[in-house]
Amino acid sequence: MSARASGGRIAAFPEEVLGPIKDAQKFNGSIGFRESIVTQIRKTNPTVREYLKQTRYTGSGHAGFVGTPEQLADHIEDLLAQTRHPAGRASA
Repeated sequence: MSARASGGRIAAFPEEVLGPIKDAQKFNGSIGFRESIVTQIRKTNPTVREYLKQTRYTGSGHAGFVGTPEQLADHIEDLLAQTRHPAGRASA
């Protein structure tokens, strides 16, 4: 029976991808950036597909945006509104 048919999650991140770096001397990327991505994946437990959708297929964890300057301004305002506390202060 497939994972989908049994109601299970499919395409979860394997532990060898999320586990510690085996040889930091040979790792070519930013270890801190990798750790932040792994922390976010462990916290939210997305499937690979969900993670790619959340990161808009950039793989970087940074949101992508395409639009006019006015659309960008609206988008930034929406993002700021989502991160504000009820008292109107930005979240940490």
